[in-house]
Amino acid sequence: MTGFELLGWFGTLLYLANYAYLAFYRRWRRPVYFSANGVAALSLVVSSAAIASWQAVGINFFWAAISVWLLIGGSFRFVRVGPGVLAVGVGLCWVAALPALFWQWQWQWQWQLAVAIIGWSSTFAFSAAYLLFAARRLTIGPYHLWNAYAAFVLLPQLYLDANWPVLAMEVCWFVISLSARFNLHQPDEPR
Repeated sequence: MTGFELLGWFGTLLYLANYAYLAFYRRWRRPVYFSANGVAALSLVVSSAAIASWQAVGINFFWAAISVWLLIGGSFRFVRVGPGVLAVGVGLCWVAALPALFWQWQWQWQWQLAVAIIGWSSTFAFSAAYLLFAARRLTIGPYHLWNAYAAFVLLPQLYLDANWPVLAMEVCWFVISLSARFNLHQPDEPR
């Protein structure tokens, strides 16, 4: 196992522990959540860039930037959009992917293009949901649902990239997201 792979697995485990903390601990704290996400994100930026898994690089770079911004005292008061932006952005990605999906049996590259476009919808969903959640424009329940969507649709691209740490993380992330969303005992709002 290379150093990049070890770094990827470290980031994966930290992300999962931190997401479970958010999902199931009633008194979660914003500084703890965003600090751990920043470290995990930077770990996965490096390990994913080493294997050219660009959707994972994009997601984690964005999460690292948001986490660092909040930790240095930045604010997201300038964010005026709501969750509708998520739906529109994801919908546009799917519209772009549909032609390649219909022709998938004729050319291999078209199927891979569709998987890549859908993977980019995951990048958008993860990033926009994280930004809106950090800006307090998205509540925790819908945040978990968008995370479930983003984790699930990224799986084919991660498989094609052989990005095993992030693939394992997204499978667990999907399960945690759905479990947290449909858990009747939701965590309190952060302090």
